[in-house]
Amino acid sequence: MVGNFGDGRINAYDPHDFHFLGTVDDPSGNQVVIGDLWALVPGNRGPHSDPHSIYFTAGVQDEAHGLFGKLTAAPAHHNSGATDLLI
Repeated sequence: MVGNFGDGRINAYDPHDFHFLGTVDDPSGNQVVIGDLWALVPGNRGPHSDPHSIYFTAGVQDEAHGLFGKLTAAPAHHNSGATDLLI
């Protein structure tokens, strides 16, 4: 995943061939946008960390304040019966 500071979107790429897969969407299908996004870090199995989450930092209100949060995958159900993971 690559976070864009400028527009706050998160782009996903295949880790094997770096093919662009699309932007990260919320369960409603809207693109996740984090204003003034600074960094993305995958969770690990350490204390107080979730290996199924992506942690982020952002500078809100024109970088006057800092924001720390996490995005966690949620199952999305489609009429086709397939399940995709969305954040």
